[in-house]
Amino acid sequence: MKGKGTSQKVAIVGVGLMGGSLALALRQRGGWRVAGLARREETLRVARKRGAIHQGSTDPAQVIPGSDVVVFCSPVDKIVALAKAYRRFYAADALLMDVGSVKAPLVRVLEKQFHGRGGPVFVGAHPMAGSEKTGVENARADLYQGAVCAITATRRTPLARVAQAADFWKSVGARTLVIDPDTHDRAVAVVSHLPHLIADALALSAGQWRNADGTDLLKELAAGSFRD
Repeated sequence: MKGKGTSQKVAIVGVGLMGGSLALALRQRGGWRVAGLARREETLRVARKRGAIHQGSTDPAQVIPGSDVVVFCSPVDKIVALAKAYRRFYAADALLMDVGSVKAPLVRVLEKQFHGRGGPVFVGAHPMAGSEKTGVENARADLYQGAVCAITATRRTPLARVAQAADFWKSVGARTLVIDPDTHDRAVAVVSHLPHLIADALALSAGQWRNADGTDLLKELAAGSFRD
């Protein structure tokens, strides 16, 4: 890692709500050169307009090389494939992280691939933050402020890298909790995934309900409890 007072580079893979908010927070904090990797040029245009990134590209070869930290903010089912595909671009001492809400399957694969023996290290992370909105246009510099970020370390994770990951998320305002991936997934399934599933099912059910005369009576009767 670079010495104190020297700007570091972070590559953010996926500049949507989560990645864009992280970029804004790091730009606000200072001390980081923020590079964004996105699938669409339009996403990068909006990210630049909002001041989220210093540089951006749809080409990983233009974004990832030389990065001290690489954070995958892409959909959970894409993270493993992307992390493997970009292997040739990583600096030897890079810290690789993600923001996925499911950890055990990712950690099992990527910890074997990137364990620090002469190369980069993967440390799983899950900031408990988000919004019903999506896209970099809805990103906020304060999204992670006060949020808990789970650092899903295992016995194989170098302690120095756990500390580095925790410091990174604390720097954007998060509170960190070190927890093993399987325990994380069981707990988050109950406290986060299940409530989302129930809420989605309720919303779909209510959306399909009609009164006998065909009127949308639920729309008239829905109050604060349904909104919440």
